Amino acid sequence: MPNTDHLEISAGNEAESEAVSKPVGAGDNGQAETDLPIGRRLQLLRERNGWSQRELAKRSGVTNSVISTIEQGRVSPSISSLEKILAGFPVSLREFFTFDPDAEAPVFFAVGEMETRQFGGLNSRRLFAHQGVAVTHVVYEASTGEAASSSPSLYQRDGMTVGVIISGQLEVTVGGQVRVLQAGEGYQFDQTRPHCIRNLAEEECVVLSVSC
Repeated sequence: MPNTDHLEISAGNEAESEAVSKPVGAGDNGQAETDLPIGRRLQLLRERNGWSQRELAKRSGVTNSVISTIEQGRVSPSISSLEKILAGFPVSLREFFTFDPDAEAPVFFAVGEMETRQFGGLNSRRLFAHQGVAVTHVVYEASTGEAASSSPSLYQRDGMTVGVIISGQLEVTVGGQVRVLQAGEGYQFDQTRPHCIRNLAEEECVVLSVSC
């Protein structure tokens, strides 16, 4: 039996147990409003974003095993658990259940239609994500005494990353190598190597980044 501690399942909570035993989006007759099981729908949405299960788990604040067991259909998440996972995209419950995995991918994107992410002094807009490859437009805000950074210290994760500086300058540290890159210059490295990317300048830095 899978470990469901992270899915907020409580044997003593009838309401929570019902939310787990009956799929989210199901009507009173127990039939789901979508033909796709929740796990399969979650998997397709994750893959459309080009993320591994580990990446989605990290973004959602749950364990990798939680994502895996849901996608395999071994458990059906409670409403609150599913909302927590969907916040990692982010999408709402309504968007999740109306998402059409067979729809043709859009050709053009307005600024407001791109997935955005902000933390620290970093702002990003994802332009493309498919089969584990993501292309992102990243803006590192101008330094105000504290460097705008992708991480406050050396960081490690799975995959490769490649970037080209569009404007401004960026300090890139990979292992024991450190270099300040100017517009037109770039970088590539295996993200399992300890690394840190920081903007130490008094102007913002714009980067086109590809990760896989």
